[in-house]
Amino acid sequence: MSNKFAMRMGGQNDPRYLSVDNLSKFAAEIGVGQRGLKRELAGLVEKVEAIAPGVAEEYRQQFDPPVIVGRIEKVLTQRLNKARGMW
Repeated sequence: MSNKFAMRMGGQNDPRYLSVDNLSKFAAEIGVGQRGLKRELAGLVEKVEAIAPGVAEEYRQQFDPPVIVGRIEKVLTQRLNKARGMW
């Protein structure tokens, strides 16, 4: 398993180390303003938070509680908390 993005975001390809500076640089590289980036990031966090529990439960019911689901939820929670705190 890899912690790498498919492509770099503002010079960073590991989401564990993604910073506000990386996101700002990435936004500039793709021609998106800071407000737009913040709005999209907040919207993404909201959407993932809304559907993640249901998806996890669906997998637990369908696949005889796989241990990996709990691990994925833990990482997802960490990444969402980090994204929420970026602005």
